[in-house]
Amino acid sequence: MSAVRIMVVEDEQIIALNIATKLQEMGYEVPAMLATGEDAVREATELHPDLVLMDINLAGQMDGVEAAAHIREELRIPVIYLSAFSDNATMERAKATEPFAYLLKPFKDRELQNSIEIGLYKHRIEAQLERANAELEQRVIERTAELVRTNESLKNEVAEREQAEQMLRWEYCLEEAETDVRLKIAEMDRPEDFIEVAQQIHRQLRQLGVRHDQVSIQIVNVSGSDLVCIDPTADGATALLAELETPDWPRNSDRAERYSWVVDVWRSGGHLYQKDTPADSPLGAGLSALDVAFSQGTLAITYQQPESYGTHEIGILKRFARVLSHGFQRFWDIVERQRGEKALRQAKDEAETAQAEAETARAEAEAASRAKSQFLANMSHEIRTPMNAIMGMTDLVLRTHLDADQRDNLEVVRLSAQNLLDLINDILDLSRIEARGLTLEETDFSLQQILCDTTRTFAARAREKGLSLDLAMDDALPDALRGDPMRLRQILVNLIGNALKFTSAGGIEVRAFAQADKSGFELHCSVRDSGIGMSPEQQEHIFEAFAQADTSTTRRYGGSGLGLAISVNLVKLMGGRIWVDSAAGEGSTFHFTVHLEHALQDPPLAAVAQAAQDQFVRRHILLAEDNPLNQKVAVGLLREAGHEITVVNNGLEAVAALAAGTFDIVLMDVQMPEMDGVRCD
Repeated sequence: MSAVRIMVVEDEQIIALNIATKLQEMGYEVPAMLATGEDAVREATELHPDLVLMDINLAGQMDGVEAAAHIREELRIPVIYLSAFSDNATMERAKATEPFAYLLKPFKDRELQNSIEIGLYKHRIEAQLERANAELEQRVIERTAELVRTNESLKNEVAEREQAEQMLRWEYCLEEAETDVRLKIAEMDRPEDFIEVAQQIHRQLRQLGVRHDQVSIQIVNVSGSDLVCIDPTADGATALLAELETPDWPRNSDRAERYSWVVDVWRSGGHLYQKDTPADSPLGAGLSALDVAFSQGTLAITYQQPESYGTHEIGILKRFARVLSHGFQRFWDIVERQRGEKALRQAKDEAETAQAEAETARAEAEAASRAKSQFLANMSHEIRTPMNAIMGMTDLVLRTHLDADQRDNLEVVRLSAQNLLDLINDILDLSRIEARGLTLEETDFSLQQILCDTTRTFAARAREKGLSLDLAMDDALPDALRGDPMRLRQILVNLIGNALKFTSAGGIEVRAFAQADKSGFELHCSVRDSGIGMSPEQQEHIFEAFAQADTSTTRRYGGSGLGLAISVNLVKLMGGRIWVDSAAGEGSTFHFTVHLEHALQDPPLAAVAQAAQDQFVRRHILLAEDNPLNQKVAVGLLREAGHEITVVNNGLEAVAALAAGTFDIVLMDVQMPEMDGVRCD
């Protein structure tokens, strides 16, 4: 059996490759990976995959919802949405396309595979139901057309009989009786209505003068293995009919043995057994049977005392047998329709159950995300508090009189603490990004100042390694922009720091230029180095968390492998993308783009800001901090700067101190006992 073919539509190449790899590991075939809705519709039309994984937000004129709607309605291919976030209007449009599932990024392999299997299962069920409904509708059309033709024929016969007054009265009555039975058949809506048809035949036989109490109707299927007796004058007729409806009716039951003569009549070609049949005949002594074949089996009418039946009665029985054969076909149409409706209800119940399970899983995932965000907030506070004490106390000691060895040792402590804090910050940032708990700041800033200050930060390190470090800014590059300058600086620091780390000769060049778009600018920055470079295989994993080019890189150059992973996510949050051009031994060039808006007002000049910093004014400061070590660090730094400090341990004490005195500035910890900093503010 060929593998299931799944087409991936994702405009982020890394995510698309990751999903395709997972699908192939699960045993699926990925015929195509596409980035736009237009390409998805075109390739789906040509390849006709079994399922499509569709990102909602896509590049191009056609987004994922519009592409999914076209693929679903025109090609009848199941679609599963993939998205990290979408607005309410987009979600409502997505729901209208009736997707088979909706996965929120990031998702687990098990969630992806379960959604695919459920979607494929639902699609198979829908296809089966559509085929069954189409076949049923076709059969109903054919049967209805046959009944219409039969009714037209009957009307013609009735008209001819009305014009021929010489026809015998019994023939007229027989036609009228047949019409009643046919109408009864046309009114059938339930399988048990077939019993009423048989009862109608017996009433008509009585009115026509045929001994109806000696007539029973036998039905045998086309294989001769199942049969049933419908005798409206006896008990249990409905129960016998129910046995006929059951596909696995016992082949060797007592009832089948009792009426085995019907099978023999059918297999013999529909012979009429006469009254002189021997005692060991299939009918028994003195019994006769009349057999009428039809498309789905054989209908037989039996009677006792055959000498009381002449050609006239036999003709009536034959005609009613033919009419009843149409009723039996109608009976099977109804049975198959009800089975299809039952299967449809079952599929609907399964779909509703799957939807409920998906909703439950989504709620659990959201709860887990909220718990993770709270945990990260607590961990950030608990980790940064002692780190702040270590770095602060080290800085205070470094400001005292020390000998050379003591100062060197403390510099090592300060540098190690700073490296550890950087690593902690990277881990917490990555965790917040994965938990969708990181939000971007919106503030006006000077782009040129960010680029110059960031590059200047690495100038000393570049000189120590004998490397050149150049910054090239396009003349048309705007300066006053609005966005998150801290996160933009963080991306640049990661890329320039990596370039310095992996370059031993030559230099690094930072370039920046921008292009105007509908609501602002698209900033394009590149960091080119002459370092060790990377092979194509190494580039495939370079943007993954904790990944480096190879294991020897960590041993030789150090680093956690988190910087690029964080940069990838920050770039995405800022509406851009990141990529690399590199070759082994020829250096690397990292590119990234971000979207920035026009500034609401011009940012303050650096000189004005520096002048404000140079004008010292002694301040009375209220410090609200519950950690004794942090209190000691803050008091030492502030008093050394010449300020007067009042220390309180929680929010309640801060409120009381503010009520009792006057302060120029309040430095407030957020997480404190009794009353935290947010409530106190």
